[in-house]
Amino acid sequence: METQTASKTSFRENFEKFHDKHYKHLLLIPAIILLLSFGYIYIFYSANGDFISKDISLTGGTSVTVYNSVDINQLTDDLSGKLDEMIQKKYLKNISATN
Repeated sequence: METQTASKTSFRENFEKFHDKHYKHLLLIPAIILLLSFGYIYIFYSANGDFISKDISLTGGTSVTVYNSVDINQLTDDLSGKLDEMIQKKYLKNISATN
């Protein structure tokens, strides 16, 4: 039992001596990690135009999943016509609400 206590004390003393001797060098580790993090954020922002990639839950909007076989071109034409009508109505509604 005394050897374990002596071993723990010895490790602690050795670690304290090492830390006291090399604390400036050890401080470089978090500084390097911080610089790498800023570099990654800069590269990601310059490539994507935002700090994180946003899903539909963050950007807003509606996600629709169609499980049946559908003609994509016909669906796109039908939806684009409806969306254009909705956007024009909303735009006119917003203009009339501000006046």
